[in-house]
Amino acid sequence: MQATQPTRKHRQHYFSFAAAISFFLMFCFSAYGKQTDTGYGQLNMIKPLEESASLDHYPHAEESYLVAYTTRDYKDRPVPAFGQVLLPSGKAPEGGFPVVVFAPGTTGLAPECAPSISKEVRYDNYVDLWLEKGYAVLRPDYQGFDVSGPRVVLDGATNAADLAGLVIAAHDIKAVNLANQWLAVGHSEGGAAVLWLASIDNPAGKTHPLKGVVAAAPTGTGVVGMLTGAANTNKLPGVLQGYVAMTILSAKVQDPSLSLDALVNPGFMPVIDDTQVSCKPSGVTDVTEDSYINLGDDFDKVVQFVETRSYLPTNKLNVPVLIVAGLTDESSVSADLARDESRKLCEAGSMVDFQTFTTESHQDILPRSFDKSVEFASYVSQKVVPGDFGNCTEIKG
Repeated sequence: MQATQPTRKHRQHYFSFAAAISFFLMFCFSAYGKQTDTGYGQLNMIKPLEESASLDHYPHAEESYLVAYTTRDYKDRPVPAFGQVLLPSGKAPEGGFPVVVFAPGTTGLAPECAPSISKEVRYDNYVDLWLEKGYAVLRPDYQGFDVSGPRVVLDGATNAADLAGLVIAAHDIKAVNLANQWLAVGHSEGGAAVLWLASIDNPAGKTHPLKGVVAAAPTGTGVVGMLTGAANTNKLPGVLQGYVAMTILSAKVQDPSLSLDALVNPGFMPVIDDTQVSCKPSGVTDVTEDSYINLGDDFDKVVQFVETRSYLPTNKLNVPVLIVAGLTDESSVSADLARDESRKLCEAGSMVDFQTFTTESHQDILPRSFDKSVEFASYVSQKVVPGDFGNCTEIKG
């Protein structure tokens, strides 16, 4: 089902978007279990702005579409996902609007935590910066926030599949003129996702070549460090307690043998419960045990999940990569860890440019590094990127 006429900007209440998503997905996939032949990247349905989303948060967007498409889960099964296609003002240049796919960071596990409707973690201002520069922006909501749930965070392979699948689907919208080549930009969990994406040869097919990725404060080895801290202390900040809980619950989805009772101390169980319904778990301050979780077999299962599904790939990446990190990042993604991951990628033969910025928060890296990201996007849009791209010589020291 295609929209033949794009709809211009209208002011609507933001809650209408959330309601539209719920109805949209229920309608599209109520019989999903019978759709085993659905192809990856297939555009299943599209709704223009007046039926799907408000542009109030994107001053430089002219048109918007909500799309439902098919992606792949961790067992390589077809599952539904949805996303937004936002177009900038003005007429598309020859060859179509340049395309940026934005991969958001972790927003939670509950359905209302989907990036497009989350009230706790918003990326609208950053997305609008790209629209102002004339880029079309594709914003996926990762799989698992709908009938394909539960949501699994930190799964680089499925997150990457969601990104590339949206690219394929968006190019099938007849009313939209998009350039074939594209750039992926991701933050935190999304930063790891775009690096995973870069390890795949032609993730959206040869027709839609990926030209480069920008990974802002990408998650990596710091996640295991965070888990180890939770097993050795009861003094983690509330936000990190929430990330620990989300990681544990995600690992259990892929390995049901993981025992929460054995892993999680009773004092931390309220955070586990809260994380399943709240986008911003409050954490606990009165844990009587010496730690939130216990070392042992079940802890090892969570670590295995992180190391096999979440770690940045250390094989040679297929496209140039810009990795940016904040010098004062308060999360598990420090500049030193990002530099170490960049070094590993360089040693594998990847083309990496690693840059640090003075920041005030984990999310602050996005606006601080935006000019550098635009410069990178312009550079990699060339047909051939020089082999000496980046600063690997400096990184490897």
